[in-house]
Amino acid sequence: DAVSDGNNIRKSKPDPEVFLCAAAYLELRPSDCYVVEDAEAGIAAANGGGFTSIGIGSAADCPDAKIKIGAFSDLLAV
Repeated sequence: DAVSDGNNIRKSKPDPEVFLCAAAYLELRPSDCYVVEDAEAGIAAANGGGFTSIGIGSAADCPDAKIKIGAFSDLLAV
């Protein structure tokens, strides 16, 4: 487990730093990670960092979200 949030980064979304830090903590490549986001800035950050972006809530309508879901339970089908 790992936590990356506004306390350990200098740049906020749409910069991918928060997600890149999380992947590094887990010793994973961004291409091996999914990012679930409810905001377009988060989708832009995920895509910019090389992650698979998943839009939920208002971000499910974002054309840049690579996967769109209506609820977290939909992740079981991804």
